[in-house]
Amino acid sequence: MNTDELRTVLHERAGLADPTGPAARVEAVHGRVQVVRRRRRQVVASAVGVVVVAAGASVVPTLWRPTPSPADQKAHVVLAGRPVPTAQTAAGFGYHYVEGVQSRPGAAKLQLTVPGGPAPKLVMWATSSTNPAPVVRLRSNIGPAIYRSAAGGFERYVLVNEKTRLTLIQRHAPARNRLALAVYDLDHAPPPGVSNGVVTFRQNILGDQLVSGLIGKPGQADLRTTIRAVHGPIRVSDLCYGAGDQDYLHVAFNGEDIGGAQCSSPPYFDPGVDGASFTAAQSPLPARGPIHVHVWLTGKNGSAASATSHAVIGFGLYRLSRATFTLAGQRVPVRQEYDGHEYVVMRRSESRPGDRQLIIHVPSSDVPRLVTFADSGYGSSNALTELLVGPNVRSAFEDGTSGGATVASGYVIQPGESPTLTLRARTKAPGHVVLGLAVSDQVH
Repeated sequence: MNTDELRTVLHERAGLADPTGPAARVEAVHGRVQVVRRRRRQVVASAVGVVVVAAGASVVPTLWRPTPSPADQKAHVVLAGRPVPTAQTAAGFGYHYVEGVQSRPGAAKLQLTVPGGPAPKLVMWATSSTNPAPVVRLRSNIGPAIYRSAAGGFERYVLVNEKTRLTLIQRHAPARNRLALAVYDLDHAPPPGVSNGVVTFRQNILGDQLVSGLIGKPGQADLRTTIRAVHGPIRVSDLCYGAGDQDYLHVAFNGEDIGGAQCSSPPYFDPGVDGASFTAAQSPLPARGPIHVHVWLTGKNGSAASATSHAVIGFGLYRLSRATFTLAGQRVPVRQEYDGHEYVVMRRSESRPGDRQLIIHVPSSDVPRLVTFADSGYGSSNALTELLVGPNVRSAFEDGTSGGATVASGYVIQPGESPTLTLRARTKAPGHVVLGLAVSDQVH
């Protein structure tokens, strides 16, 4: 498999970021970026409501007034014999119930299509079966992920960021069994932080504090502000949407450009969770303030931006205070957020220096687990690190031209799965590179 094919795997199958995205690009410029952002799923605008496509499914109408909030709901909805939560919180954002579907008695499968839009939707599922505890599987048409859970009430959720067809399956279901899915919209009121009503730099992300945030108005392609000095490890989170796909965002501190990030057409509602992280020793911030921040938009290779009339740009600067552990020489947070869930590290393994691969077997569990993988850096370009689940390449990232170290999270092991993970170095000269794998349990 060549590099182009691996990039294709990354874009189509992995939950990681574009390896040519902002974090990797900063690393190529300075050789000091520690985190590669994960891929942000595309958001498809749509004004269509939830569409039930399963024959024999019934729609339970929403019970909210024109200005919805959890407090407005007059009664609890019951689906598949289970009370539906009126509200749910995921990664600091609130969601409220808007609609639900349930199957006819005896059905083993339920499908629905969730539309895309400018904000994600949250979907929960349940079954009426209670004894013995069955296993249900939620499949999506946009990727290979299969969400598994021991059935019961509405206990697990997934975030849907684009038009998606979901299929809920329960094998060997009892004769009168019902399946159910509940859909939630993002609350209108954002969490504390800096927001323009579409995107929000959260004030607190698992203890990381927003020091400064700036979001321009549509059409503003050049922003400037002044901040105080910030000491210690930091994360710089960029924001750019509504521009051309060949336009790039730049962030500079006192005139030093730390790299350009390719803009995305649709907005990503929670930009602060991604970004380029720096240790205190690697920080691009001057030691003393005031610090002049410049955020601007250009075309490829510094040319004029192709589309600015609807472009929205900005940045968020976070002071990192989460506890960390070392993986292949890199500092990784003990607690992480991924796709609206919180994970806490439970296991980590490292290869010996110079080994070309690291293999671990992960026993099954009743909770989802997030895989984090890292390399300590190859010291040369054209080096590729890939993660294999069983015999298949699931995701890959390519070191920047400086050969700097990289760390990323992006594969979730579902309950009941017990895969063998292989982290492999694809390079002619691995040198003294160290490979690392960590597995974190989902706690929310």
